[in-house]
Amino acid sequence: MEHRNSHQRWRLTSLIIFACKSLISSGFPKQLTAVNNEELHFRLPRTDSYILDILPDADEIHGSALQRIDQQKLNQIVRDKNLEDLRRHGGVQGVAKALEVDVGCGINDVECRRDMFGSNTYQKPPPKGLLYFVLKAFKYNAISVLLACSILSLGFGIKENGFKHGWYDNGSITIAVLLAVVVFAVHNFRQSRQLEKISSIRNNIQADVVRDGCRQQISIFDIVVGDVAYLKIGDQIPADGLFLDGYSLQVDESSITGKSNYVDIDATENPFLLSGAKVVDGFGRMLVTSVGMQTEWGKLMSSINRDIGERTPLQARLYKLLSSIGKIGITVAFLVLVVLLARYFTGNREDNNGTKEFVSSKTNINKTFTAIVRTVADSVTIVVAAIPEGLPLAVTLILAYSIKQMMADQAMVRKLSACETMGSVTTICTDKTGTLTMNQMKVAEFWIGLQKMRNDALSTIATSVIELLNQGVGLNTIGNVYQPTSGAIPEFSRSPTEKAILSWAISELNMDMDELNKNCTILHVESFNSEKKRSGISVKKKGEKIIHVHWKGAAEMILAMCSSYHESTGTMKSMDDDCRMKINQIIQDMAANSLRCIAFAYKNILDEEFRYNENKKAQQNWGEDGLTFLGLMGLKDPCRPGVKTAVKVCEDAGVSIKMITGENIFTARAIAIECGILKANQDMSNGEIVQGMEFRNYTEEERMSKVDKIRVMARSSDFDKLLMVRCLKRKGHVVAVTGDGTNNAPAFKEADIGVAMGIQGTEVAKEGSDIVILDKNFASMAKLVRWGRYFYNNIQKFTQIQLTVNVTALVINFVAAVSAGEVLLTAVQLLWVNSILGTLGTLALATDQPTNELMEKPPVGRTEPIITNVMWRNIIAQALYQITILLILQFKGTYIFKVNEKVKDTLIFNTFVLCQIFNEFNARKLEKKNVFEGIQKNWLFWGIIGITLILQVMMVEIFKKFADTERLDWGQWVACIGIAAISWPIGWIVKCIPVSTDTGLYRYKGLNQTIKEKNLHHLKVSYSGVAGVARFLLADTVNGISDSAEELGRRRDLFGFNTYRKQKGSFHFIWEAFKDTSTLIALGAAILSLFFGIKANGPKDGWYDGGSVLFTVFLVVAMSAISKFRLSRQFEKTSNLCNIIQVEVIRGGHHLQIAFSEIVVGDVVCINVGDQIPADGLFLDCHSLEVDESRLTGESKHVAIDGSKNPFLLSGAMVVNGHGHMLVTSVGMNTKWGHVMNSINHNADQQTPLQAQLDYLSSFLCKVFLAIPFLALLGMGVHDLMRNHELDGSNPNINNLMNALSGMRGFVSVNAAVAIVVVAIPEGLPLVIINTLTYSMKKMMDTHAVMVQKLSAIETLGIATTICINKTNMLTLNQMEVTEFWLGEEIMNDDAFSAGSATASHLLEMLQQAIILNTVEVYDCKHASEMLPLFCSSLTEKCILSWVVSKLQIDVNMVKESCTILHVEASNPEKKRSGVSTRKKGDKTINIHWKGDADMILGMCSHYHGRNRTTKSMDEGKRTEFKQIIKHIASKSLGCIAFAYKQIQDVEESEEVMVQRLQEDCLTLLGLVGLKHPCPQAMSMEVKACTDAGVNVKLITEGDVLDARALAITSGILGPNHEDPKNEAVVEGEQFKNYSLEERKEKVDKIRVMARSSSYHKLLMVQCIKEKGHVIAVTCDGPNDLQAVKEANADVVIATGTQYIQTKESSDIIILGGNFISVAAVLKWGRCIYNNIQKFIQFQLTVNVSALVINSIVTISSGEVPLTASQLLWVNLIMDVLGALALATEQPSDELIEKPPVARTETLITRVMCRNLIGQALFQVTIVLTLQFKGVHIFQVSKKINDTLIFNTFVFCQIFNLFNSRTLEKNNILKGIHKNQLFLGIVVIAVVLQMMMVVFLNRFSNTERLNLKQWSECIGLAALSWPIGWVVKCIPVSSKLLYHNHHFASCKKTA
Repeated sequence: MEHRNSHQRWRLTSLIIFACKSLISSGFPKQLTAVNNEELHFRLPRTDSYILDILPDADEIHGSALQRIDQQKLNQIVRDKNLEDLRRHGGVQGVAKALEVDVGCGINDVECRRDMFGSNTYQKPPPKGLLYFVLKAFKYNAISVLLACSILSLGFGIKENGFKHGWYDNGSITIAVLLAVVVFAVHNFRQSRQLEKISSIRNNIQADVVRDGCRQQISIFDIVVGDVAYLKIGDQIPADGLFLDGYSLQVDESSITGKSNYVDIDATENPFLLSGAKVVDGFGRMLVTSVGMQTEWGKLMSSINRDIGERTPLQARLYKLLSSIGKIGITVAFLVLVVLLARYFTGNREDNNGTKEFVSSKTNINKTFTAIVRTVADSVTIVVAAIPEGLPLAVTLILAYSIKQMMADQAMVRKLSACETMGSVTTICTDKTGTLTMNQMKVAEFWIGLQKMRNDALSTIATSVIELLNQGVGLNTIGNVYQPTSGAIPEFSRSPTEKAILSWAISELNMDMDELNKNCTILHVESFNSEKKRSGISVKKKGEKIIHVHWKGAAEMILAMCSSYHESTGTMKSMDDDCRMKINQIIQDMAANSLRCIAFAYKNILDEEFRYNENKKAQQNWGEDGLTFLGLMGLKDPCRPGVKTAVKVCEDAGVSIKMITGENIFTARAIAIECGILKANQDMSNGEIVQGMEFRNYTEEERMSKVDKIRVMARSSDFDKLLMVRCLKRKGHVVAVTGDGTNNAPAFKEADIGVAMGIQGTEVAKEGSDIVILDKNFASMAKLVRWGRYFYNNIQKFTQIQLTVNVTALVINFVAAVSAGEVLLTAVQLLWVNSILGTLGTLALATDQPTNELMEKPPVGRTEPIITNVMWRNIIAQALYQITILLILQFKGTYIFKVNEKVKDTLIFNTFVLCQIFNEFNARKLEKKNVFEGIQKNWLFWGIIGITLILQVMMVEIFKKFADTERLDWGQWVACIGIAAISWPIGWIVKCIPVSTDTGLYRYKGLNQTIKEKNLHHLKVSYSGVAGVARFLLADTVNGISDSAEELGRRRDLFGFNTYRKQKGSFHFIWEAFKDTSTLIALGAAILSLFFGIKANGPKDGWYDGGSVLFTVFLVVAMSAISKFRLSRQFEKTSNLCNIIQVEVIRGGHHLQIAFSEIVVGDVVCINVGDQIPADGLFLDCHSLEVDESRLTGESKHVAIDGSKNPFLLSGAMVVNGHGHMLVTSVGMNTKWGHVMNSINHNADQQTPLQAQLDYLSSFLCKVFLAIPFLALLGMGVHDLMRNHELDGSNPNINNLMNALSGMRGFVSVNAAVAIVVVAIPEGLPLVIINTLTYSMKKMMDTHAVMVQKLSAIETLGIATTICINKTNMLTLNQMEVTEFWLGEEIMNDDAFSAGSATASHLLEMLQQAIILNTVEVYDCKHASEMLPLFCSSLTEKCILSWVVSKLQIDVNMVKESCTILHVEASNPEKKRSGVSTRKKGDKTINIHWKGDADMILGMCSHYHGRNRTTKSMDEGKRTEFKQIIKHIASKSLGCIAFAYKQIQDVEESEEVMVQRLQEDCLTLLGLVGLKHPCPQAMSMEVKACTDAGVNVKLITEGDVLDARALAITSGILGPNHEDPKNEAVVEGEQFKNYSLEERKEKVDKIRVMARSSSYHKLLMVQCIKEKGHVIAVTCDGPNDLQAVKEANADVVIATGTQYIQTKESSDIIILGGNFISVAAVLKWGRCIYNNIQKFIQFQLTVNVSALVINSIVTISSGEVPLTASQLLWVNLIMDVLGALALATEQPSDELIEKPPVARTETLITRVMCRNLIGQALFQVTIVLTLQFKGVHIFQVSKKINDTLIFNTFVFCQIFNLFNSRTLEKNNILKGIHKNQLFLGIVVIAVVLQMMMVVFLNRFSNTERLNLKQWSECIGLAALSWPIGWVVKCIPVSSKLLYHNHHFASCKKTA
């Protein structure tokens, strides 16, 4: 005490001197300066009086001195980390002196400093008041709807009954809504205050400071400027300050700066410590310089608006449920409104007097409006009944009550979602110290060497050993000892372990801490952490040159560092193996007794041997071996009482307990047994106990298989704990982790729930946690689980009650409103029920304390639906009972109880409310029948029920006006109670009914959504990652699902098929046909004809002619729809064939090839470059996998796929790099791609250019021809007018003209005009191309396996002038074989690989790895009849794999299992190579293998294998020899593949990351392979045929020039004159690229072969050819080719095969199994289609022109039509359908291929066609006009027979003209007709149909039957068209274009 007073006097004196100097010195700067004592002595007079005058004002002077400090400047220095300014002001010590701080003893003027510098608090946003929550409540949809309805109802009520009486029922609704809002807001306000309170407790961090020389813990808010604070790992820095002293201090400033790197703190370079940063390593002391709002952290925290109203996932789901129910309610309310209004306006509603409320034309407007108002009010009541507005309130109440009760149980909730998540926990990973044990350490045993030292033997220890022990204990510690001056017991700080050791050393070894610190200098400190499990220190005694390095830590780790040991006598002995074993045994024995073993060791180093860095500081790497074992200490930490019981409770509840500790395995086992985690007799080798390193070294599969069994993990690091949590989550567990240290933070973040043990734990741990257990007792964990389940269970209880109310009210009000026209329960009554349920009902259920029943069930799955099947059972049963009772009361209540309507309504309301009260008892137990269990203990429940009953009585008896009720007598009350009480036995009976609890489908829908949204957090939380999903889908990620038909069928039934396109029905095409202009015109004309026919002849006879036209139009429409429907189905068939793309899957452990559409959920699919992801799924494993999702997202960037950040694979994405496996989770329409594809129009709807031309032609003809009917109609009127003038002398004026066009003659005139309209429209033109394309597509598919993706491609290919083809699958067969193999420079024969060959074994091993491992995929699906495995990949891969397996007899699986693949570089056309790095298991050598194009691989090599199998350096001469070998191989048309490798020796596993990027230089050439790809014999003939047809064929290949030239000569692309290498017909891709643009255009026509080309070279070629004006078709077989072709805008894209889905979907034509022969066939079909359409146009226009001319001439001349509208439609019908089919069946002939391609600008109607058309039309017009005007006289028949002859002759002329149309130019029209039996069959059908029309349907066609002679005459006249056609074709015509194709030109310009 005397010393302290003396110290204070000296401080006071210094303050006086400082103040005096301040007074004397003028203009004293505010900067901090040191005091010069000599100058002060010189200036100040030394008078006693002067000093005495100052002494009384010492405090004021002290305050004045502190005020002189420029606080803003100091804050700025620390905040900006301005080291120069700090040094200018004297450094840290200068600041301490200026702040008048004794850094050793701290401060003692706290209040003065708080007043001067402020407190360490920051301004918080003002708490939200009650009004905020009231306004927030109004924003809920349910409340908004209710309020709007109530206001509406109030207005209607006042309107109906006046203000005085109208507000009762309707205004009460508003009051009830406002009451509900207030109650809801009050409860939210209370919850807000509760969370604010928790937040304040959470933020009240405890900090260690020294004040008055005493170290103490204070609140962070009590820290002031000048405080000296202690920092350790895990602490948050409490304020801004400066570093004083410490060791290895590192801080994390990411919360302030956003940078995640750690910052080293030291006194010289970076002493700045910022508030809010976290200490991650080391320890130290700091001087506080700024607090509160003066710090950046304070400003940041004051700006953060903490949202305490976060929604839990359960709340979000409830609000979604609330919204759905509200929508249903509004829908039902609308239906009720419609029904009630319909009842009212139809006179089905009666008033109280029994009269109808509405009588048309009698009910006045006021009564009608009043009735509508009442109806709307009833609908509002339905809305009130439907919306469960009590649900949000219930959740708020239960959550607030649960949080409050959990706080009482010592659990502080930091995140609201943790309340519900705890109910789902399946595993708890707990630490030991402080959780399972009491964390009260005491030294129980102490050993020196092999001797156990008892308390009485400690005095015998040698002094030298005691001194070393004191150094090892007293200096190698972060603990602190405070020795009171009064001689009291010393006070210890820091961890319990440190305190126990220090206490023992002071009491037993008489250690003096002050003396130690005074005599020794600390050079370096290695602080303790959970990874190293030891701490070290190097010290030097003053005056000595020897440095002592002391280590302390885990006993077995320290022992492993020792080579000698001390005995108690001070003797040092060497530690042999026997001694080491004995000490190990001592450690194990101590651990078996639950003791924590701490060992001490040291090492002496000479000062000159000690290493220093540039700053003369000790380096961190100093001696960790050759230590001397000093002592062994055992500390006892007793288990907490109740832990064993809590562990058992959790285990019984299905929650597994795992202890993860840093103790050694024996201590951990002993404590686990003591706590009940392990059984006493359990063996340590059964897998339940592991060490952290052992668990860490497991493979991923081993960890996953063993993690469930592990109960204890000893000697674990924080990474081991994190690894354990990850494994558990992947296994599907919901994991909670407990801990209190910084090392637990990563596990907290990874776990579902982080539970920090104790409010005094490290801030890093607490901030990462979700819940803080204040008492640090594991028993509280069991309570947490119970409370989590209680919260979820109570929500379910209330949801069940609330939905029972809503369902019942909704149904009874709906039924009553529809049946009786009124509602049973008013809106006020319903709001009353919801209000008392939402508040009192919720409180009643929430007051039930958590029971042991909750802990008897398994954990609740977080994705399980809130409303379970059990709840639905209870809801439906209670709702049915209540509905039945209330409806009985509604319709029979007055009769049963003998009461009036008003009392009956009151009985209904009262019974309904009482049913809900009794149902609250039922809801106490969702499944158990005994609902009264434990109810006698819950007096609060009884009290709430009593209050509810009292309020209900008051509502009925007192507030009857408000509730619209009448008073009830005792008998009626008893009746209501009795009826309601029946719900108890009903509830008991219902619970006897078993229900299913399967929620799998619900979880599956959630999984689909999770994958579509790529919600990684939800995937991990709800499904425990990919492994959890696999378990959920019952899928084996290694062997796949079963291949049995039953299993596949079951999965398809459950999850659907992998198809997505919905076929369009026939109605769609009928509707489309009606949209056609020509059809609409014909339809309008038919209707007009029908109208005039009925007007002229009456309904009975007038409908024939017009009706027949109408019928024929519909028939034409039907035929058009059928044709389009057939075309659509043809496309569907094509699409289905596309979807039989083979996909590789794993099923039953075998690799299988299945169709795209056969994939099911649970399949494991192998994916490679170019593949489309076949379904939604999750990544399993891969190498360098990247996908392109642009078709789904619109973003063109590639997405990397990996298991940790992005495991999501979406259907429709394309694989652009790498390969791997995926687990299918969604198929078909459950995928996003399925919806996209379903929304895309089918290809059948597309219009080809030829169709566009035909439409244009058809439209043009319509416009021209439709003028003729108008002129004909006018001519007929003039004709009649003139005839009338001649007969009766009337004047030919306009009135007489109009009269002539009415009446019977009007009908005839209009009918004639309609006939001309019908014949004018060539409606067959659009139909013909559909029939032609459909037939052609079918024939190409059946004959040549060609699928058409775009209809226009067929036409365009017919006019192609250039075809660019690739080699593989086009010029060569779809098969390959190895014909040559060179090992180094030596060609190998078959004997070279035999067992006795000289081939070196290591070369064969390298060859095996290079081929088996450096490939995309290989699998061994062995069959009984096969000895070799089956391979899946490209032709090249399969060929090489098959060859090496057959020649070398390799076990593929053995090679794959013996090596580990480290990295893969997938092949692509740009690189032309692939690489892989591998390590053979147990070997440190890494092999890098490359395979690819021989020239490229050769360029990467610097060595090769010589003839003697030795490795030699490759000089330029040898490189030239290898190039010659490659050319020699290529000259034989062989593809050349090279193999090379490189070995990297002595690479540790930890260094594998260094060789992730495969090295591409200094390789050793391993071998060359020559692959034969044979060319079909008929290939040259097809190439020649194309060349003769004017089509250039160009070969573009990736192969060598020599290989390409040889193949081009073989296939006929190059002739003998092109064999000269200098010939410009063959170029390389790079050579072509280097040409200038002019050179390319000049040479491109000459080029026939381009070798060594990439996709870019192909792009240049196609662009150049198009610029030259060619129509170009390009073949491609991969995505890279396709990209080039698309960018070059090729006219036709032809895909070879369907291996690549992207190629398939973007191509125009797909050739499935063929080659160039199929391309030539498509070329012929393209020309055939064009030619067939021209034939039909000629045929169709002949019909139209002939009929138009005939009808026009006859109509104008005689006023009648020879061919009626129905006859002409019949002609068009059979000609369109049958004629089109007949001409479409013409097969491609060699004549077509002999002509040059048709130019794009060439017109459809040529001069040749016009010649033929005019000739046939003139003949037909002449014949028909002759018959019209002279037929009666020639054939001596009646007018009716003559008309029939005209019709029949005209039809047969068209049939014979079909034969003429078979050839446009050649005279022999019957050539080859005997081969086209379909043509002849169609002609026969047309003849038969015509005969039926004339003979049987004469009423419909307006004909008469003909005799045999007349039939012969008709056929004979028609047959003359053959010789006429022959004669006409002899007339020469010009080849000039008839007209320019302006339509095509405009379309091209638009494009």
